[in-house]
Amino acid sequence: MSGNAGEKHQIGVEGSIGAVAAHESVHAVDPESANQNIQNQLDGKNHDIEKKPDQVEKQVQSELLKKKHEN
Repeated sequence: MSGNAGEKHQIGVEGSIGAVAAHESVHAVDPESANQNIQNQLDGKNHDIEKKPDQVEKQVQSELLKKKHEN
């Protein structure tokens, strides 16, 4: 899970679960991510398969923090 501990605490358990779910959904449904993972495993490639999922996770965390601070 990406992000810092303070942010995770501020968005709570539900927000953290949502951010992790968003991260994992990229692994599951993004064709580029899936293809890179297969290439890493079968062809010995070294794609950074965590970059895009981490970006999505951080975006969700950021949006949740922004929404929390607006309220």
